[in-house]
Amino acid sequence: MINISKKQWNFLVDSAKLGKISHAYLFVGPQSIEKKRVAFDFAKFLNCQKTVNNQPCNHCQVCYQIEKKIWPNLIFIEPENSLISIEKIRQLKEKLSLTSEKHFFKIAIIEKAHLLTFDAQSALLKQLEEPKGRTVIILLSEYPFKILPTIRSRCQRIEFLSIFDNEKKAEETEEVVKRIERLKYQSIYSRFLYAKEIAKNKKLEEIIEGWLYYFRELMHKELKGEKIGSWSKNELKKFLSNLQEAYFLITTSNVKPQLILELLFLDL
Repeated sequence: MINISKKQWNFLVDSAKLGKISHAYLFVGPQSIEKKRVAFDFAKFLNCQKTVNNQPCNHCQVCYQIEKKIWPNLIFIEPENSLISIEKIRQLKEKLSLTSEKHFFKIAIIEKAHLLTFDAQSALLKQLEEPKGRTVIILLSEYPFKILPTIRSRCQRIEFLSIFDNEKKAEETEEVVKRIERLKYQSIYSRFLYAKEIAKNKKLEEIIEGWLYYFRELMHKELKGEKIGSWSKNELKKFLSNLQEAYFLITTSNVKPQLILELLFLDL
């Protein structure tokens, strides 16, 4: 199990041991995080008969078949042509309706769940509203705000947002966040100049991931009544929403990053 997901893994294992397994999970985090690895390991853990030290054995037939995606009780769905169609969800519903051996869990893993079409999300919602037996559905997404709130509310949310591997990197991101705060009081020229500077960075996606992490932390502090610098609640909420949209466009579209960042900073 990768170190970055140790906390999340322990939560899942403890829930399983206490018999409090959710019918649906939403794994949220940057694309670089191995959410899918954790999902498959959890599928193994729930069905492996030889678990050792809170880990699946990775040697039995069930673990082998889950890893190869050929286990009959595993349904793995991924996008085709950048979409997940309603037909995929209909097939999922049909497979989940089939009987299986009582001691096994049926596991459905949906990668990039934010690419579900509206019709597909509506069909999935009906499935989540009527959970049956030993069935677990795991949604993986970098952009949970693209998923219907009614779906998100029916899932146990697990966040994979601890993206900093050392204190220096965390401190650097914090300094940048302070600079963004100062931009609110600077000219449009200064904002555009900073957008141009950041857009040139080869690790732009990673930088934006860091910003998302810190502004989410600021929002959490605000909700707890803690001081959040010069940001008002509404300002912070608006910027975080705009930042999420900017990250989505930078990672999925051909729009020039500089233009996206200019619009982001212009609306501070």
